[in-house]
Amino acid sequence: MPNLESLTKSQRKPLIASFLKEMYFDRRSTIFKWARLTKQTPLIETKFLGQNLISLITGISGRGSAARGDDLRDGSEVKTCSRLDQLSKCNECGAHVTAIEDRCPNCGSQNIMRMTDSHWIFTINTQAKRNKILNATPMIYLLLIDGYRLKKKDLAKFSVWVINPKTDTFFRNGYINDYYRNNFIRRRNARENPAPMNVHPRSPKFGRTAARLIFEATMTDKGKVVISRF
Repeated sequence: MPNLESLTKSQRKPLIASFLKEMYFDRRSTIFKWARLTKQTPLIETKFLGQNLISLITGISGRGSAARGDDLRDGSEVKTCSRLDQLSKCNECGAHVTAIEDRCPNCGSQNIMRMTDSHWIFTINTQAKRNKILNATPMIYLLLIDGYRLKKKDLAKFSVWVINPKTDTFFRNGYINDYYRNNFIRRRNARENPAPMNVHPRSPKFGRTAARLIFEATMTDKGKVVISRF
């Protein structure tokens, strides 16, 4: 494999398609096969998939930190969420229903609430972490895997937004500062356990940020990847 930073955008584009086919479609097909036997949840760990994908998109390599340091070499951060194949719930008895099940495994009902509410999670539990994301993080890359406006034969959509936390006024004040001052500090002072900051994709609030859509691709149910924005 050549050095990532030496590859041009046109050279990285087919690699992205191959990566998504191998690391999402092939892995998903395999885990679904085994989950039908084991009756376990057929979920793919998308956090590290996201870090690899963003490196291919941007041409910026990582530091091999396994989410324990900077995600990209320049100090940028990568967040990933998938709204596909989430664990769902039976509307009749409340039991969990996996993505491979058409009926509730507990009561047999087909009245299933299919969940598609996954979101990006930011852990900002110290003043230092707040300051780092506001003042020392070059970019935040947000990957969403979902089924937004897909055609019948399509399996997944991959969308990537980028936020500059130093210049995005609404992200700084409407998300980071508002969460830290009015949620985290308030709950900590009340001796409660504050939840992390949640950013919901495609929501009206997210739409008020200056997030820029930089990548979009669809994957068919046969594993073909079509990149429409890069």
